[in-house]
This record gives sequence, structure tokens and C-alpha cells, in this order.
Amino acid sequence: MQKDQLIRRKRSAVSPAAKPTPRLRESMATERIPALLEDWIADGRYQNRSPKYLGDRRALVGWLLKFLRERGHAQCGKAELRDFFVFVREGGNNARGKPASEQTVSNYFRWLRPLFAFLVEAGELDISPYESKPRLSPPRVPKKQTVPFTPEQVRARPGRWPLRPGPP
Repeated sequence: MQKDQLIRRKRSAVSPAAKPTPRLRESMATERIPALLEDWIADGRYQNRSPKYLGDRRALVGWLLKFLRERGHAQCGKAELRDFFVFVREGGNNARGKPASEQTVSNYFRWLRPLFAFLVEAGELDISPYESKPRLSPPRVPKKQTVPFTPEQVRARPGRWPLRPGPP
């Protein structure tokens, strides 16, 4: 009888209705980004990041900020990041309107992840949009197929590539 009473007590104590889960901040105000960008860049200098690294990240966050403002997004979170990556893939980030490669979009995805990790550490966000459920996953990058030269192509350019005997 005691065991049965303990089980009932445990079940009633762990009732999901008893404790509401707090809503985590996984997006932030767009207008806070410029000031926080400077903090992130200063942190990058402290970590001895190269000037090229810092310049590339500053430019990327500038494009993200421009996108958010032009589209009227007051917040920057998971949905806005997805929209940004689609925008980049479709060529909206390019002066000629040329679509970006999947590798470029994947690079941008990876380059923004440390910014949001920094924002969590700084207390601006409770959880990164990259880590919240369901997770924001990186764009798929197809593997490039390498097409080998045919023997005729190699013979057509004598002296360019030395021919080695193949396997027996």
C-alpha cells in the first residue's frame, strides 16, 4: 500500500499543468543588431580573428540587416533567417540578380551561427534560432561531379600533361 501511495504522489507532483513552461526568446529586435554587431566584432578582435574574417562577417550582417529593414521585419529569428537564405539563393543579394550557389548560402548559414551564439552569451537571446526546436538546418550542398579528361583530350594537348602508363 505504501508503494502505491508514493507512485500517486509522484504523479501528482509532476503534473504538466502544475508548471507552465516559460517562452524562450529566440528572436530579437532588428534595430538592436547594429550595436550588437559592434560588440561581436570587438569580441572577434579579442579572439584574434583576421581582418578579412571580421570584414566578411560585418558585410554579411549588413546584408541581413538591409534585408530585414527592406522587408519590414521588426524581429530577427528563425523565420526571418530562412527568408534571408531563400532571398540570397534567389539572387536578391547580388547586384546582377544572379542566384547564389548552394555553397554560398551554406557559407552564409555557417557564418551567422557564431553571431547568434554570441547573442545568447550576451543575454540578448535565451536560445539561438539555430538551436531551437525544430532546428534550423543548413542548406543542402550537392556534391560536385569531377569529370575526368578523356585520353583524346589529353593527346590533343601534348606536353601539357605527362601520360603515365595505367594499371596493367
